[in-house]
Amino acid sequence: MRYLIIGDGNSPHLLKWGKALKKEVELYLFSFNRLSDELKSFLGEKKAFSADLSVSQTGGNYSVLKYAGMLNGIIRYINPDIVNPHYITSNGFMAVLVKKLMKYDYKIVSSCWGSDILVNPNRNFLYRKITRYILKHSDLITSDSYFMTDKILNFCNKRVLTFPFGVENIPNVTGKEPLLFFSNRMLKPNYNIDRIVAFFKNIYERDRRARLIIANDGVLRDTILDQINSLGLSSAVEYVGFLSKEKQDEIYAKSSFYISIPDSDATSVSLLEAMSFGCIPIVSNIPSNREWVWDGYNGFYFDGNIDKLFYVQSRIDDFIKINQEIIRKRALWHNNISNFLKVIYEL
Repeated sequence: MRYLIIGDGNSPHLLKWGKALKKEVELYLFSFNRLSDELKSFLGEKKAFSADLSVSQTGGNYSVLKYAGMLNGIIRYINPDIVNPHYITSNGFMAVLVKKLMKYDYKIVSSCWGSDILVNPNRNFLYRKITRYILKHSDLITSDSYFMTDKILNFCNKRVLTFPFGVENIPNVTGKEPLLFFSNRMLKPNYNIDRIVAFFKNIYERDRRARLIIANDGVLRDTILDQINSLGLSSAVEYVGFLSKEKQDEIYAKSSFYISIPDSDATSVSLLEAMSFGCIPIVSNIPSNREWVWDGYNGFYFDGNIDKLFYVQSRIDDFIKINQEIIRKRALWHNNISNFLKVIYEL
């Protein structure tokens, strides 16, 4: 089976898809963005293509339309059985557009990532119309949360496979640092990193052993760093920027708490990774998080209350066992991708 992914060539999540699919299909990838060195090395120059643009998930990507001819040439060269756009607003639209214009017969598997369903269609009528058009012309749709699946089904009556991106394995965990908190979401307004810093200040005032590590980057980086300094937290809060997988895993392994409080989100891979390392998740009370975290059972909904975080210290081992078992049953990537491939071969 010849299989073409259209997606962000810099995304570690797309790399994870690629590594899993390459074992089972003849895999190709096209990215409107530039390709990461790892992905180019992984697939090779004859199977990885890029337009070297800067495509944003926040919209305004009309320039990709000028590259319909380039995408068409790649599709003609590959002659794929499956075209799998990841993030449908731009990539999905181009996959459908080229198929319709050139009358190709490949199957379209549209993989929704979150804001392409939960945010973009709410912007205006045109986005809603584009979203409906793409989903209507998809042969199969994937979603990483049941909340997002419900939103998808409001647009179309198509088969939707719901499964998270998942984790590779369940690591052995020892030596948790009792009051170490980890945040690794983007430093953008949706993720409320400023509220995390303010929340941590109250924890630190209660117990000076507490530490917070903030990873990732974004438009609010300087604002967050100024906030840390102005609150007198520079000795307790460490900003580490982008992390390699290996370094991030080291921090998951020693962190007792993982905190992620976006206003809107699909299933967060970072949340699943943290749970696989036995971290106690503190999350915003939104539908996608409620599919994985039950307040007081395996984590907490963020409400500003710090008292409960201190009394659970004696139950760290219980939380590790509970969260790792949830991931083992529902979020191992090799199980989820195997089930996905069974459906693909039936299309």
